[in-house]
Amino acid sequence: IDPGSGYYRFAKIYSGENWSKSRRAPLTEPAVGVKTGDYLISVDGVELKAPENIYSLFENTVGRQVTIKVNDKPNDDGAREYTVVPVSSEGQLRYMDWVSTNRRLVSEATDGKVGYVHVPNTGYFGLNEFSRAYFAQVRRDGLIIDVRHNGGGMIPEMFMERLDRKLLSLWAPREGKMWRTPNTALHGHLVCIADEYAGSGGDALPFYFKQMGLGPVIGNRTWGGLVGIRRSVPLMDGGVVTFPEFAFINLKGEWDVENKGVVPDIPVDNLPNLVAEGQDPQLERAIEVIRKKVQDEPMTLPSRPTYPIKR
Repeated sequence: IDPGSGYYRFAKIYSGENWSKSRRAPLTEPAVGVKTGDYLISVDGVELKAPENIYSLFENTVGRQVTIKVNDKPNDDGAREYTVVPVSSEGQLRYMDWVSTNRRLVSEATDGKVGYVHVPNTGYFGLNEFSRAYFAQVRRDGLIIDVRHNGGGMIPEMFMERLDRKLLSLWAPREGKMWRTPNTALHGHLVCIADEYAGSGGDALPFYFKQMGLGPVIGNRTWGGLVGIRRSVPLMDGGVVTFPEFAFINLKGEWDVENKGVVPDIPVDNLPNLVAEGQDPQLERAIEVIRKKVQDEPMTLPSRPTYPIKR
Protein backbone atom coordinates (compact mmCIF):
# COMPACT_ATOMS: atom_id res chain seq x y z
CA ILE A 1 0.00 0.00 0.00
CA ASP A 2 1.31 3.42 -0.94
CA PRO A 3 0.76 5.48 2.24
CA GLY A 4 0.49 8.76 0.38
CA SER A 5 -2.26 7.83 -2.08
CA GLY A 6 -3.80 4.69 -0.58
CA TYR A 7 -3.41 2.81 -3.87
CA TYR A 8 -1.92 -0.66 -3.97
CA ARG A 9 1.40 -1.11 -5.79
CA PHE A 10 2.85 -4.18 -7.45
CA ALA A 11 5.91 -5.03 -5.33
CA LYS A 12 6.74 -8.20 -7.25
CA ILE A 13 5.39 -9.92 -10.35
CA TYR A 14 5.76 -13.70 -10.29
CA SER A 15 6.67 -15.38 -13.55
CA GLY A 16 5.21 -18.75 -14.39
CA GLU A 17 4.82 -21.24 -17.18
CA ASN A 18 1.85 -19.93 -19.12
CA TRP A 19 1.48 -23.16 -21.09
CA SER A 20 0.60 -24.93 -17.81
CA LYS A 21 -2.86 -24.39 -16.32
CA SER A 22 -1.64 -24.64 -12.72
CA ARG A 23 1.31 -22.30 -13.33
CA ARG A 24 -0.24 -19.57 -15.42
CA ALA A 25 0.85 -16.09 -14.35
CA PRO A 26 -1.82 -13.59 -15.46
CA LEU A 27 0.42 -10.52 -15.33
CA THR A 28 3.05 -12.07 -17.64
CA GLU A 29 0.72 -13.14 -20.44
CA PRO A 30 0.86 -11.54 -23.93
CA ALA A 31 -0.40 -7.96 -24.19
CA VAL A 32 -0.28 -7.42 -20.41
CA GLY A 33 2.30 -4.72 -19.68
CA VAL A 34 2.11 -4.42 -15.89
CA LYS A 35 5.50 -3.62 -14.34
CA THR A 36 6.91 -3.84 -10.84
CA GLY A 37 6.18 -0.57 -9.04
CA ASP A 38 2.98 0.19 -10.98
CA TYR A 39 -0.12 1.33 -9.07
CA LEU A 40 -3.37 -0.64 -9.34
CA ILE A 41 -5.96 2.09 -9.93
CA SER A 42 -9.17 0.12 -10.53
CA VAL A 43 -10.66 -3.32 -11.20
CA ASP A 44 -13.52 -3.59 -13.71
CA GLY A 45 -14.06 0.16 -13.39
CA VAL A 46 -14.19 0.16 -9.57
CA GLU A 47 -11.49 2.27 -7.92
CA LEU A 48 -9.41 0.34 -5.40
CA LYS A 49 -7.84 1.99 -2.38
CA ALA A 50 -6.90 0.85 1.12
CA PRO A 51 -8.41 -0.19 3.47
CA GLU A 52 -10.56 -1.97 0.87
CA ASN A 53 -9.31 -5.59 0.67
CA ILE A 54 -7.59 -6.01 -2.66
CA TYR A 55 -9.00 -9.53 -3.06
CA SER A 56 -12.61 -8.40 -2.60
CA LEU A 57 -12.76 -7.08 -6.17
CA PHE A 58 -11.49 -10.39 -7.55
CA GLU A 59 -14.09 -12.68 -5.94
CA ASN A 60 -15.70 -15.11 -8.40
CA THR A 61 -13.43 -13.97 -11.25
CA VAL A 62 -11.29 -17.11 -11.72
CA GLY A 63 -11.15 -17.97 -15.41
CA ARG A 64 -13.04 -14.81 -16.39
CA GLN A 65 -11.72 -11.75 -18.19
CA VAL A 66 -11.19 -8.82 -15.83
CA THR A 67 -10.14 -5.29 -16.78
CA ILE A 68 -7.54 -3.65 -14.56
CA LYS A 69 -6.27 -0.11 -14.80
CA VAL A 70 -2.66 0.57 -13.78
CA ASN A 71 -0.37 3.55 -13.82
CA ASP A 72 3.22 4.41 -13.02
CA LYS A 73 1.94 7.24 -10.81
CA PRO A 74 -0.78 7.28 -8.11
CA ASN A 75 -3.62 8.78 -10.18
CA ASP A 76 -5.84 8.07 -13.14
CA ASP A 77 -4.12 10.46 -15.53
CA GLY A 78 -2.61 8.46 -18.39
CA ALA A 79 -3.47 5.10 -16.81
CA ARG A 80 -3.26 1.93 -18.93
CA GLU A 81 -5.94 -0.76 -19.15
CA TYR A 82 -5.26 -4.47 -19.50
CA THR A 83 -7.48 -7.53 -19.68
CA VAL A 84 -6.35 -10.32 -17.37
CA VAL A 85 -7.77 -13.73 -16.43
CA PRO A 86 -7.29 -14.43 -12.68
CA VAL A 87 -6.16 -17.83 -11.38
CA SER A 88 -7.52 -19.64 -8.33
CA SER A 89 -4.20 -19.86 -6.49
CA GLU A 90 -0.76 -18.28 -6.59
CA GLY A 91 0.74 -21.24 -4.69
CA GLN A 92 2.53 -22.77 -7.68
CA LEU A 93 3.91 -19.38 -8.75
CA ARG A 94 5.34 -18.77 -5.28
CA TYR A 95 6.71 -22.32 -5.18
CA MET A 96 8.46 -21.92 -8.55
CA ASP A 97 9.94 -18.60 -7.43
CA TRP A 98 11.24 -20.14 -4.18
CA VAL A 99 12.86 -23.08 -5.99
CA SER A 100 14.44 -20.95 -8.73
CA THR A 101 15.73 -18.48 -6.13
CA ASN A 102 17.35 -21.31 -4.16
CA ARG A 103 18.86 -22.78 -7.32
CA ARG A 104 20.32 -19.41 -8.27
CA LEU A 105 21.75 -18.88 -4.75
CA VAL A 106 23.42 -22.30 -4.81
CA SER A 107 24.86 -21.75 -8.27
CA GLU A 108 26.21 -18.29 -7.43
CA ALA A 109 27.73 -19.46 -4.13
CA THR A 110 29.55 -22.36 -5.79
CA ASP A 111 30.60 -20.74 -9.09
CA GLY A 112 28.12 -22.95 -10.92
CA LYS A 113 29.66 -26.19 -9.64
CA VAL A 114 26.70 -27.33 -7.50
CA GLY A 115 23.06 -27.79 -8.47
CA TYR A 116 19.87 -27.71 -6.42
CA VAL A 117 16.85 -30.03 -6.55
CA HIS A 118 13.72 -29.63 -4.44
CA VAL A 119 11.49 -32.69 -3.98
CA PRO A 120 7.99 -31.48 -2.92
CA ASN A 121 6.61 -34.98 -2.39
CA THR A 122 7.26 -38.58 -3.36
CA GLY A 123 4.21 -38.81 -5.61
CA TYR A 124 3.70 -37.91 -9.26
CA PHE A 125 4.28 -34.19 -8.73
CA GLY A 126 7.52 -34.89 -6.87
CA LEU A 127 8.76 -37.25 -9.59
CA ASN A 128 8.05 -34.64 -12.25
CA GLU A 129 9.80 -31.87 -10.32
CA PHE A 130 12.76 -34.13 -9.53
CA SER A 131 13.13 -35.13 -13.19
CA ARG A 132 12.91 -31.52 -14.41
CA ALA A 133 15.70 -30.44 -12.06
CA TYR A 134 17.95 -33.49 -11.66
CA PHE A 135 18.61 -34.38 -15.29
CA ALA A 136 19.29 -30.75 -16.19
CA GLN A 137 22.01 -30.54 -13.52
CA VAL A 138 23.47 -34.05 -13.54
CA ARG A 139 26.81 -32.82 -14.93
CA ARG A 140 27.51 -30.64 -11.87
CA ASP A 141 30.21 -31.48 -9.29
CA GLY A 142 27.55 -31.81 -6.61
CA LEU A 143 23.83 -31.58 -5.87
CA ILE A 144 21.82 -30.37 -2.90
CA ILE A 145 18.68 -32.51 -2.56
CA ASP A 146 16.09 -30.51 -0.61
CA VAL A 147 13.20 -32.54 0.85
CA ARG A 148 11.88 -29.87 3.22
CA HIS A 149 8.08 -29.70 3.37
CA ASN A 150 7.96 -33.01 1.50
CA GLY A 151 4.37 -34.26 1.60
CA GLY A 152 5.16 -37.93 1.00
CA GLY A 153 3.17 -40.18 -1.29
CA MET A 154 4.90 -43.33 -2.44
CA ILE A 155 8.02 -45.10 -1.18
CA PRO A 156 10.83 -43.13 -2.89
CA GLU A 157 12.50 -46.06 -4.65
CA MET A 158 12.86 -44.34 -8.02
CA PHE A 159 14.39 -41.25 -6.41
CA MET A 160 16.99 -43.35 -4.59
CA GLU A 161 17.83 -45.45 -7.65
CA ARG A 162 18.63 -42.31 -9.61
CA LEU A 163 20.67 -40.73 -6.82
CA ASP A 164 22.67 -43.94 -6.26
CA ARG A 165 23.66 -44.49 -9.87
CA LYS A 166 27.42 -44.95 -10.25
CA LEU A 167 29.45 -44.04 -13.29
CA LEU A 168 30.66 -47.23 -15.03
CA SER A 169 32.54 -46.07 -18.12
CA LEU A 170 33.35 -43.30 -20.54
CA TRP A 171 33.09 -43.29 -24.34
CA ALA A 172 35.24 -41.31 -26.72
CA PRO A 173 33.84 -40.42 -30.15
CA ARG A 174 36.17 -39.50 -32.97
CA GLU A 175 34.93 -35.92 -32.72
CA GLY A 176 33.50 -34.01 -29.76
CA LYS A 177 33.22 -34.58 -26.04
CA MET A 178 33.25 -37.92 -24.30
CA TRP A 179 29.99 -39.31 -22.97
CA ARG A 180 29.16 -41.53 -20.04
CA THR A 181 27.46 -44.75 -18.99
CA PRO A 182 25.04 -44.45 -17.29
CA ASN A 183 24.44 -41.15 -19.01
CA THR A 184 22.33 -39.90 -16.07
CA ALA A 185 24.73 -40.81 -13.25
CA LEU A 186 25.93 -37.91 -11.09
CA HIS A 187 29.70 -38.07 -10.66
CA GLY A 188 29.82 -35.74 -7.70
CA HIS A 189 28.89 -35.12 -4.08
CA LEU A 190 25.42 -35.11 -2.53
CA VAL A 191 23.89 -33.33 0.46
CA CYS A 192 20.30 -33.64 1.69
CA ILE A 193 18.28 -31.00 3.57
CA ALA A 194 15.29 -32.12 5.66
CA ASP A 195 13.00 -30.51 8.22
CA GLU A 196 10.16 -31.22 10.62
CA TYR A 197 7.57 -30.71 7.87
CA ALA A 198 8.83 -33.66 5.79
CA GLY A 199 6.82 -36.81 6.46
CA SER A 200 5.90 -40.26 5.16
CA GLY A 201 7.91 -40.54 1.92
CA GLY A 202 9.59 -37.36 3.14
CA ASP A 203 10.80 -39.38 6.15
CA ALA A 204 11.84 -42.34 4.03
CA LEU A 205 13.95 -40.39 1.54
CA PRO A 206 16.42 -38.93 4.09
CA PHE A 207 16.42 -42.28 5.96
CA TYR A 208 17.51 -44.11 2.81
CA PHE A 209 19.88 -41.25 1.93
CA LYS A 210 21.72 -41.85 5.21
CA GLN A 211 21.56 -45.66 4.98
CA MET A 212 22.99 -45.65 1.45
CA GLY A 213 25.81 -43.31 2.52
CA LEU A 214 25.03 -40.77 -0.19
CA GLY A 215 26.01 -37.81 1.99
CA PRO A 216 25.09 -35.90 5.15
CA VAL A 217 21.54 -34.89 6.04
CA ILE A 218 21.29 -31.29 7.25
CA GLY A 219 18.41 -29.55 9.04
CA ASN A 220 15.83 -30.72 11.58
CA ARG A 221 14.45 -34.09 12.62
CA THR A 222 11.74 -35.12 10.16
CA TRP A 223 8.06 -35.38 11.06
CA GLY A 224 8.03 -39.10 11.93
CA GLY A 225 4.92 -40.11 9.98
CA LEU A 226 6.28 -43.11 8.10
CA VAL A 227 3.31 -45.44 8.21
CA GLY A 228 1.57 -46.85 5.17
CA ILE A 229 -2.00 -46.56 3.94
CA ARG A 230 -3.53 -48.29 0.92
CA ARG A 231 -7.17 -47.28 1.00
CA SER A 232 -9.58 -44.69 2.32
CA VAL A 233 -13.20 -44.75 3.45
CA PRO A 234 -15.35 -41.96 1.95
CA LEU A 235 -17.68 -39.99 4.23
CA MET A 236 -21.04 -38.47 3.32
CA ASP A 237 -19.69 -34.93 3.85
CA GLY A 238 -17.04 -35.43 1.19
CA GLY A 239 -14.21 -36.24 3.60
CA VAL A 240 -12.33 -39.51 3.95
CA VAL A 241 -10.96 -41.66 6.76
CA THR A 242 -7.63 -43.48 6.44
CA PHE A 243 -6.04 -45.97 8.79
CA PRO A 244 -2.49 -47.37 9.11
CA GLU A 245 -1.97 -50.71 7.38
CA PHE A 246 1.79 -51.30 7.41
CA ALA A 247 4.73 -50.04 9.45
CA PHE A 248 8.43 -49.49 8.86
CA ILE A 249 11.13 -51.93 10.07
CA ASN A 250 14.84 -51.27 9.71
CA LEU A 251 17.35 -53.98 8.79
CA LYS A 252 18.17 -54.55 12.46
CA GLY A 253 14.66 -55.85 12.92
CA GLU A 254 13.42 -52.79 14.84
CA TRP A 255 10.37 -50.58 14.38
CA ASP A 256 11.78 -47.31 13.12
CA VAL A 257 11.04 -43.73 11.99
CA GLU A 258 7.32 -43.73 12.90
CA ASN A 259 6.90 -41.34 15.85
CA LYS A 260 10.67 -40.78 15.81
CA GLY A 261 11.59 -39.16 12.53
CA VAL A 262 15.02 -39.11 10.91
CA VAL A 263 17.72 -37.33 12.89
CA PRO A 264 19.98 -35.13 10.73
CA ASP A 265 23.75 -35.56 10.73
CA ILE A 266 24.15 -31.78 11.02
CA PRO A 267 21.32 -30.14 13.02
CA VAL A 268 20.38 -26.65 11.79
CA ASP A 269 17.15 -24.87 12.71
CA ASN A 270 15.51 -22.25 10.51
CA LEU A 271 14.47 -19.80 13.22
CA PRO A 272 11.35 -17.80 12.29
CA ASN A 273 13.00 -14.41 12.77
CA LEU A 274 15.82 -15.33 10.39
CA VAL A 275 13.41 -16.68 7.78
CA ALA A 276 11.35 -13.47 8.06
CA GLU A 277 14.53 -11.55 7.27
CA GLY A 278 15.01 -13.59 4.10
CA GLN A 279 17.66 -15.94 5.46
CA ASP A 280 17.77 -19.73 5.10
CA PRO A 281 20.35 -21.13 7.57
CA GLN A 282 19.71 -24.73 6.49
CA LEU A 283 20.40 -24.01 2.83
CA GLU A 284 23.36 -21.81 3.74
CA ARG A 285 24.90 -24.65 5.78
CA ALA A 286 24.27 -27.14 2.98
CA ILE A 287 26.07 -24.84 0.55
CA GLU A 288 28.98 -24.52 2.98
CA VAL A 289 29.25 -28.30 3.44
CA ILE A 290 29.05 -29.29 -0.21
CA ARG A 291 31.31 -26.47 -1.35
CA LYS A 292 34.01 -27.78 1.01
CA LYS A 293 33.43 -31.34 -0.23
CA VAL A 294 33.82 -30.29 -3.85
CA GLN A 295 36.96 -28.33 -3.03
CA ASP A 296 38.67 -30.86 -0.75
CA GLU A 297 37.55 -34.08 -2.45
CA PRO A 298 37.18 -33.32 -6.17
CA MET A 299 35.70 -36.18 -8.18
CA THR A 300 37.56 -35.82 -11.45
CA LEU A 301 37.26 -37.90 -14.60
CA PRO A 302 40.15 -39.30 -16.65
CA SER A 303 41.03 -37.49 -19.84
CA ARG A 304 40.92 -39.14 -23.26
CA PRO A 305 43.91 -41.53 -23.52
CA THR A 306 46.23 -41.43 -26.52
CA TYR A 307 45.42 -43.82 -29.32
CA PRO A 308 47.74 -46.86 -29.55
CA ILE A 309 50.31 -46.74 -32.33
CA LYS A 310 50.61 -50.03 -34.22
CA ARG A 311 54.02 -50.93 -35.60
